[in-house]
Amino acid sequence: MREVEALLEKAERSFAAADRYSRHGQEVVAQYGRHFASEGRLDRRYHRFLGRAFELRQLADYAVEVDVDPALVSELIKGGGGVP
Repeated sequence: MREVEALLEKAERSFAAADRYSRHGQEVVAQYGRHFASEGRLDRRYHRFLGRAFELRQLADYAVEVDVDPALVSELIKGGGGVP
């Protein structure tokens, strides 16, 4: 029974770490928007590009089944030219 408890504790730590990482990534995107995009230091479309890329990464990492459009991924890799 101790083995099951240890596995459950490990799973809880893994989920907590994933949650912290997710919030950290969201904060990075938000700070980019505040310090670069909103001040006009860099083009705002790159903020949208970064946000969309982060959303797709979250889906790919944590969703059970993900339907990601290969054309969208290709555009993101090319530098966000197709991001609305």
